[in-house]
Amino acid sequence: SKQIEDGEIKTVLDIGGGYGFFNALFKNIYPNTTQILIDFPHQLIFAYYFFKEKFPKAKILDIRNLDVVKLTYEEIVKYDFILIPTDRTDLLQKNTIDLVSNFFSLGEMTREIFEKYLNSEFYITSKYEFLCNRYESSPYFEKTYDNDITILDYKINKKNIIYFGTFPLHKYYIKKKYLIFAEKGIFSSNYFLYLGKRNWNR
Repeated sequence: SKQIEDGEIKTVLDIGGGYGFFNALFKNIYPNTTQILIDFPHQLIFAYYFFKEKFPKAKILDIRNLDVVKLTYEEIVKYDFILIPTDRTDLLQKNTIDLVSNFFSLGEMTREIFEKYLNSEFYITSKYEFLCNRYESSPYFEKTYDNDITILDYKINKKNIIYFGTFPLHKYYIKKKYLIFAEKGIFSSNYFLYLGKRNWNR
């Protein structure tokens, strides 16, 4: 985006990033960034080997050494990739994340976990956020997830919007039916795609 200055984003955090596709894509385009991924330990194992395959010379901080490093901004930018399990997000401090992202999973979490992320110091003090989630996680006619999260809970401020639109893909899913047969279903809520600036004065 033209509203983001070149070199302004140095640290990128993807919440629930799986094996690291978004982080790897970002790193490939902007090699001088530090990519941070939060997910369950078994996903971090896949991410570690994926990053090692794609970036053989990368410096990776993983669960084995997290406790011996204080994750200040100055320390974070020494690494190419940092892998953090979901139960160790307390290691991230305020003013350490330039861009925080999430694709699909925030709206699938319990409200308690959802609010834990959005109210965390690293999220609140991030410069930018990039989100793709359901407008409504569990519409009244189809309780998809056990929560009542809607787009209003993301507290998107109109003045902070750089881009906002409806995600053009991810409208259908395949569900199993009668042993080997399957049918196509339609998601009960579309997904919004949002890029915005959080802290204008940081």
